[in-house]
Amino acid sequence: MKKLLIFLLPLFLFALTMQGQNLEGIKIYVNPGHGGFDSDDRNVPVPPFALGDTAGFWESKSNLVKGLHLRDLLESAGAEVILSRTKNRTEDDRPLSAIAEEANANQVDFMLSIHSNAFNGVTNYVLQLYHGWDSNPILPQSLDLATLFGQKLISNQTSYWTHSNPIIRGDKSFAPESWNGYGVLRPLTVPGLISEGSFHDYIPETYRLLNREYKHLEAWHFYIAFLEYYNGGKHPTGKISGFVKDNFRKVTDYYAVPNTKDEQLPVNGAKVILYPGNQEYEVDSLNNGFFQFDNLDPGIYSIRITAEKYLDQFIDSVLVDSSQVTYQLCFLEQDRSDSLEVLSYAPKTEPGESVSAASEIVFHFNFEIERESFETAFSIEPAAEGTFSYENQDRTARFVPLQPLEPSTTYTVL
Repeated sequence: MKKLLIFLLPLFLFALTMQGQNLEGIKIYVNPGHGGFDSDDRNVPVPPFALGDTAGFWESKSNLVKGLHLRDLLESAGAEVILSRTKNRTEDDRPLSAIAEEANANQVDFMLSIHSNAFNGVTNYVLQLYHGWDSNPILPQSLDLATLFGQKLISNQTSYWTHSNPIIRGDKSFAPESWNGYGVLRPLTVPGLISEGSFHDYIPETYRLLNREYKHLEAWHFYIAFLEYYNGGKHPTGKISGFVKDNFRKVTDYYAVPNTKDEQLPVNGAKVILYPGNQEYEVDSLNNGFFQFDNLDPGIYSIRITAEKYLDQFIDSVLVDSSQVTYQLCFLEQDRSDSLEVLSYAPKTEPGESVSAASEIVFHFNFEIERESFETAFSIEPAAEGTFSYENQDRTARFVPLQPLEPSTTYTVL
C-alpha cells in the first residue's frame, strides 16, 4: 500500500502542474505610463465629468488599473513582477530614462510600457512599438511579443477597431528621426515595447476605458500572451465579456463611426445574469454597455439580460474554455407593449393665443415611428404643402410648411 501511494502522488501533482499556469523564473517589468494627473498626462472630459475632474478619464489612472491587474495575474502564475509605480501621484511620474534603467538593472526578461493613444477623435486601433527599427528589432523578443500582444488586443470584440489589423512598428522608425526612438525605450538593453492599446480620445472608447473590467480585459490579453510566449501553460479558467446595446437607437451626443456597433446606443443599467450560479453584473451608467464574468470554469453557461423598457433576452449554450474569452454582443429590442403615444407637440397654445405664421409643427413620440405610415396619417386643415424631417432616432417628426401659414387662420393638425 505504501508503494502505491508513493507512486500515485507524483502523478497527481504532475497533473495539477500540467493543468495550471506556470511562469516561475520569468521576471517582467510593467510600466503604467504617465502618472499623477500632471501636465504630461492626458484627460478626456466626457459627461458627467468636467475637464480636470480626477474621477473622469485620465490616461495615467487608466494605465495604472491595467498595470496593477496585470501584476496580479502574472504573480498568480509565479512570475516576478516589478512595477514602475503603484500609485498615481506627482512623485510617481518618473523620468523615462530612470524607468528604463531600472528594468536594465534588474535584468528583466521583458519590459512592457502600458499606454493608450490619441489623435483626431475618429480613429481607434492597436499600436505596438517595439525597441528598434521596422523589421529590425534590437532584440528579437521585442518584435515577437509586439506581434503577439497586437493579435491578442485586437481580438477584443467589444471594441470597434478602425484598422482590422494591429500596427506593429519599431520605435526608431515610427518616431520623428530627431527623436531616435521613444524615451522609455531608448536606453533599454532588455527586450521591451510600448503598447498603445486603443485611442482614448475616440469617445466610445473613452467611455469603455472608464469601466474597470474593460481595463482588466486588456491586462488579461497581455497575461495570456506572456503565458503563450514563455510556454507557461493555460490559465485554468475563462471569461465572458460583452456589451448590451439597443438594436435600433443610435448615439446622438458624441461621434461614433457610422454603421458600426459603436453607433448603437448602450443600455445603461442593464442587468446580465449568468447561469448556473446566478451571478449578476449591472452595466454601469457610463455609455459603454460593457459587462464581464471572470474566473469561470470551462463549461456551458446561459445568460439572461434584463433592462427597463426592453424585452428580456436569453442566450443559451455559451461555451467557456480555459484561457479564453467568450464574447457576447447583445442587442436588445425595446418593449413595445405600450401603445404609440404623442408625448408632446408644438406649437401648443392656450385658448385665444396666436403663434407665428412661420411655425413648424413638431411631434415627439414614445417610440420611433415608421415614416411612410406617419406621412400617410398626417393631415392639416386648411391644406398646406410642406416637407417632413425626422430626429432623435425617428422619435421626433417635423412638418415644415413650404410657405408661411395664412394669418388670422385656425389650423387643425391630425
